[in-house]
Amino acid sequence: MRVRLSEEQLKKLIKEDLGVSRAALAYTNLIYSKLESEVKEFLDTKKSGKYKFTISVDEMSYIYQSSMDDFIELPIEQIEITLTFVSSPRKKANVPFTTGGAAQSIQKEYLKGSYLKEPSFELPKYILEEVDQTIVARMDLSVEIRSSYDDSMSESVLFDFRDTITHECNHLYEFYKRAERGAKQMNVTLSWAGNKNVNVKREIFSVWQNFMDYVYNSEPYEVNAKVQEAFSLRSRMPFEEFKNTKYWRGANNLKNFNSDVFIETLLSKIGELSPGKEVSIFNNLYKWFLTDYYKWMKLHNEKPARFIDNSKNLVDLISKFQPRINKAGETLLKKYMRLYALEPEI
Repeated sequence: MRVRLSEEQLKKLIKEDLGVSRAALAYTNLIYSKLESEVKEFLDTKKSGKYKFTISVDEMSYIYQSSMDDFIELPIEQIEITLTFVSSPRKKANVPFTTGGAAQSIQKEYLKGSYLKEPSFELPKYILEEVDQTIVARMDLSVEIRSSYDDSMSESVLFDFRDTITHECNHLYEFYKRAERGAKQMNVTLSWAGNKNVNVKREIFSVWQNFMDYVYNSEPYEVNAKVQEAFSLRSRMPFEEFKNTKYWRGANNLKNFNSDVFIETLLSKIGELSPGKEVSIFNNLYKWFLTDYYKWMKLHNEKPARFIDNSKNLVDLISKFQPRINKAGETLLKKYMRLYALEPEI
């Protein structure tokens, strides 16, 4: 049984307050159609590699001919993609494959990110009359399969890969909307700060990394992109099945995050592997996080968040993050349920 949404339902669902952009979905389809065969070949050969692809201005006719409104809403005239395939001998429980991505924010051209430019004259006249700037978008995409992967999972990999593209296209949409109204690009400092392991045992740092994942996934732009990604699943599975996915589980984990429990877990792991060093490792993690955070804030010309600036130690920092993490989980759960609010056509 394949679930479809009517045009009227789509109009009701695709609204900014849900974090879903119809224009971003149009580009998702274009990128996926370009790369699907490459992913299938990788899944057949299991050969690792890194490849460059460009979707040219000519290929963008798929967008503006099928829906000029989508192109005007998000006028991308070229997409440059770095696609990485990894066939890994590693094993990870219940994770036979992963897909990943990173859309580059809109910057000055020389900074090597996505950038704005004057529209190409290769675009038709009726488009040139509507837009005065277009985007050259840059993104990284990846597919990794592990030793537990088998060929029966190929369709699941392709679906997951498409969902990742959906997620990154929503980021591009948000980047452009900020640039269009002259606002600063999104502050992505917390996506990077604190992720470098400096002289901490890997198993201990892995626990800390879990907290950093909570922080990253509570970022407003990540919440929006996850809803966009989940919209893709909305079209192919019922709600009860969706509640068993990583999206629903991840949102519940955010909602139920408890700083006291996490701190005890971190202390326990340190006590197990480096007994007697609990205080020094907590101090070091706190120091390294702040050093990294302030470095990224300076690089992006941003002001530090007051609750981070005023934190006293690692325990205080983690505790101050809890309300924001819990709220992100609650927001995601509400938006996921709203995606399923309309009865599908069968």
